Amino acid sequence: MKELFPTIEKQLGYKLPEDKRQSIARLEDIPENLLLDARNLNSPLLAEIFLRFFLKSECTTFLKIFVQDKVFNAVPRPGEKI
Repeated sequence: MKELFPTIEKQLGYKLPEDKRQSIARLEDIPENLLLDARNLNSPLLAEIFLRFFLKSECTTFLKIFVQDKVFNAVPRPGEKI
């Protein structure tokens, strides 16, 4: 998925900061400005890859659902695929 970093950087207009890679330990700690940038990517896949860059690997289990819920405000109904 690293191959999509250039696409993300181009859409956002800035380079992903290496010093911030895996710097966030919990989904609840993602700052509002990163959530807004994720939303501005207009793609759940790109938003997930973008946020994964900043998150410690042990807290990505529920990232896909988090992106749907918190970034795009679209929680699936029971039985609906994400």
